[in-house]
Amino acid sequence: MSLPHAFWDSSALVPLCLTQSATEKAEAEACLQALADRWREVLPSDAVRDQAQALLGLYPLRAADSLQLAAALAWCRNRPTGRTFLCADTRLAEAAAAAGFTILRP
Repeated sequence: MSLPHAFWDSSALVPLCLTQSATEKAEAEACLQALADRWREVLPSDAVRDQAQALLGLYPLRAADSLQLAAALAWCRNRPTGRTFLCADTRLAEAAAAAGFTILRP
């Protein structure tokens, strides 16, 4: 499976692993494991939390979404121009686009 080098919001991972409502649980878990073997996780830190709090004042985001966007900004070292953000959530995608990411919807 070839995947673009991008920040993947969790809303983009679920449709990737569950292509239809009848997808077997084991199939979905195998897909998720294959992805997990290749991704780099952005862990919570004081800097990510601080940036997430600041993002809440800039964009109409829920707290969890602001953490996702802060993690994406940490991933690209606060240089989102030319970076892809995969997201199925409209509000988060709009905020990520406003922050400078190129949005790709699954």
